[in-house]
Amino acid sequence: MAFADFTMSFQHAADDKTSLKENGMGVFFNKKKNLKIKKLSADEQRIENLLACIDKLIADNPELQPTQEEINALLSTTLDPSVRIEIIFMLMADKLGEMKTVLEEVRRMAQRNNLEM
Repeated sequence: MAFADFTMSFQHAADDKTSLKENGMGVFFNKKKNLKIKKLSADEQRIENLLACIDKLIADNPELQPTQEEINALLSTTLDPSVRIEIIFMLMADKLGEMKTVLEEVRRMAQRNNLEM
């Protein structure tokens, strides 16, 4: 169960919880289970949504799984946002270079085909 789903399940059980404010974020206290459940901030919710989009993209296009694993491995080496962006741009530049090489080969093949006709 995703954290967002877990949080939402407690939001609907209003008779079992008390809402509190803690560090500027909503916090729910479940009286029956004696648990504190943090409500997702707007940024955390956006991140959850983006991760769900990535999961759906990979599920719909399994051939992208190795690329996603490469991205995850490289991004796991740093928490600095500027370095993470640099890593993503580096990966994009590498993939664009690979595409350029393939397209140049296709162009050469098409030119040879036209000359042979």
